[in-house]
Amino acid sequence: RGSAAARGGDTSRGRGHGRPAGRAAARPSGARAALTCLAVAAVALVVLYAPFLLAAGPRTVWDALVVQATKDGAYWRLPFGFGGGDAKDFVTWMLPFAAIVTLVFAARRRTIGLFVLGVGAAIYFASRADLEHAQGLLVIAAAAAALIRPRLVGATVLALLIAVGGANRASALLRPPRLVPFEHVRVPPRERDALTALIAGVQRRVPPGEPIYVAPKRSDLVTFSNPLLYFLADRPNVLHRDFLLQAKPEEQRRIVAALHAAKPKAIVRWLAPESAKPEPNRRGRPSGSTALDDYLNTAYRESARYGDYALLVPR
Repeated sequence: RGSAAARGGDTSRGRGHGRPAGRAAARPSGARAALTCLAVAAVALVVLYAPFLLAAGPRTVWDALVVQATKDGAYWRLPFGFGGGDAKDFVTWMLPFAAIVTLVFAARRRTIGLFVLGVGAAIYFASRADLEHAQGLLVIAAAAAALIRPRLVGATVLALLIAVGGANRASALLRPPRLVPFEHVRVPPRERDALTALIAGVQRRVPPGEPIYVAPKRSDLVTFSNPLLYFLADRPNVLHRDFLLQAKPEEQRRIVAALHAAKPKAIVRWLAPESAKPEPNRRGRPSGSTALDDYLNTAYRESARYGDYALLVPR
């Protein structure tokens, strides 16, 4: 009995100490799972960017993805505050923040993989706080919401996602925009007519293989560009790359130098309001430089206008 009691006592002590030991052993396992997810993500990133690394070189890719992004962040970032609208807009604005709450509850061994992916998606969202940059975060949050505890938090996030998604689909079903086929997409009838005439005008003036340039509405304030026109017109860009921050004085000088050297036979000026839409960041405020506008006004004239597109030809 004594030995049995002793064994029983040892067993109870073993059980008493076994649970903390089990928990301690689980922690490295969770850390290993997180490191594994990071390693897989890093390998996938290298594989995805391998063509760019081979074509442009590691230094150029690093400069474009990391160095330039850190320098130009003030031009792209948006404030996190609510921009106004109706109840649906408010709930939509809340979704990324609800997704971040979901990630906090997902920081456990069971869902550590989703947590690691979610952190990356949250950083991407922070770089520009709009719905386009929130999509990855919302998809990951939807997966994590089904696994986190307490379940009420996950159910609430899923309900918000379903409500906003259902409202968007209902709007598209009940009030669909009128679109017509054009090339491989569907566009409004007025846009199709304008693009058809514009492309014909460009191709009449510019032989195959010779470049064109798509200029913004105003050179001192460029919120969005329209690179799709190069594909539709089947003519290359006079620039070796699209200058994402075309309003900066140094970028305008480079564009003018490239245009002066190539002297394209046609330039398309995109006049849509989206081209110069103000934003609460440095990109959305006038830069004060009009070097590109000055050059175009001197060297080119408007030959025709098709909707939101003006076709410029040399003087």
